[in-house]
Amino acid sequence: MVSPRIDPKTRGLIVSDLTPAIRGRLSALSTSVANHTATLAEQEELNFITSQVVRSILSSLWQSVDWENVDLSDIDWEEFIGYAVMQEHYSQNSILAANQSGRPEALTIAASRIVARLASGNIVAATTAEIKTLLAILATDVGVSELSSATYDNVQDYINFFGDRTLLSGGGITDNGNGTVAIDSLTGWCKETDSDTAVGKFF
Repeated sequence: MVSPRIDPKTRGLIVSDLTPAIRGRLSALSTSVANHTATLAEQEELNFITSQVVRSILSSLWQSVDWENVDLSDIDWEEFIGYAVMQEHYSQNSILAANQSGRPEALTIAASRIVARLASGNIVAATTAEIKTLLAILATDVGVSELSSATYDNVQDYINFFGDRTLLSGGGITDNGNGTVAIDSLTGWCKETDSDTAVGKFF
């Protein structure tokens, strides 16, 4: 049995032979060594490997690789799906996302971005403008609070009823100081119905 460990100075892998010594006796009439049956404890020692040994081996292998010069372009990534990804592969505010080829890539998420897949292409860190385009929210999709038995329940209804009542000029309001107000002459316009071609009236 071998026991690998890391040299604290060189960080190299040291392997020591822990195989139990062969035990026996020499016969006065023979030069052969008598057979030896390993005890249960010796068998366990031969078969036992600690998690510390495994970590030491993996750590030594990892540190011995020159990752700066490793070419990953020929790797069959399908074989690695499900394996752990080392922390060193991530930059700040990044996630792992599979592209259209099925290969995992690091995706950095900038401030005020949302992870999304738009109409086509890979998963991206989308801007607010791109999200608005994707959602395509209409005035009819936005509900409003209704008062009593109001006949409108979304922003589009509100625009139809009230959005076309426009003050063109004048209409300044002054406090008279005696509980009344004065309103300057004004010119306004509104539509008679919510139709875009409705007859308009001035007042």
